Amino acid sequence: MWAKDGAEALAFLDRHQAAKTPPDPRPELILLDIHLPKVDGHEVLRRVKGDERLKTIPVIMLTTSERAEDMAASYDSGANSYIAKPVSSQDFLAHIKAVKEYWLLTNTAPAA
Repeated sequence: MWAKDGAEALAFLDRHQAAKTPPDPRPELILLDIHLPKVDGHEVLRRVKGDERLKTIPVIMLTTSERAEDMAASYDSGANSYIAKPVSSQDFLAHIKAVKEYWLLTNTAPAA
């Protein structure tokens, strides 16, 4: 599932949690950019980690920001990882592959 902005991401998660039979599976991992329109990534992260039903979903901040303040704020709000997006598309794809292999294939997460 892909959301174009933070408001859409939160709406999806709210709908998913409210449905007795969700139309989509529960996310196993959230990749979140800090610089989202409408609701920024920091706020989305705070809401996800503040929700008892969602807080166990790993959240990776995947952003162009390399600012120490953004990284610190992300970890303070409960991010599980912080990755600065590389400029080259080839490096970006390699990062995404590594993220997938670790978080979805290697890591053991608690049951939902």
